[in-house]
Amino acid sequence: MIGLIGFVIGVVSFFLHQLIERIDHLKWRITKDLLKDERIWEEWLFCAGYSMLFAATFVVVSFFWRPSAGGSGMPEVTGYLNGTQIRRIFSIRTLIAKFLSCVAAIGCGMPIIGSTWDILLSCVKQDITKEIMHVKFSKVQALVLD
Repeated sequence: MIGLIGFVIGVVSFFLHQLIERIDHLKWRITKDLLKDERIWEEWLFCAGYSMLFAATFVVVSFFWRPSAGGSGMPEVTGYLNGTQIRRIFSIRTLIAKFLSCVAAIGCGMPIIGSTWDILLSCVKQDITKEIMHVKFSKVQALVLD
């Protein structure tokens, strides 16, 4: 199970890194082309619009679609480890929202990956563990009841 958790976290990390790299590469390739042609104002408007688009995506995802994905998530993880039940913090939707908001926030130029990464990995681990434990306990329950 630990190997599966590590594998899935590695896959999520890889896709997050690749998506951020592609977004950054696209932004700077277009900016470079605009600067070659000495279209300074168009380049400035493009960079500002590009950043605002990703900032708006970050806001919509983390504050309107899934508010539990806003913030670093460290207080929630600490509370969970101390025994507090917090609804919808380790769900698939929170994982997707955290992933998308991470990509959008970094795409608009905010360096936030440090503490946000913890809750993203916690969501992955919790979902995998929940599914494995459900299957494991279902098999044990079937053996006991038979």
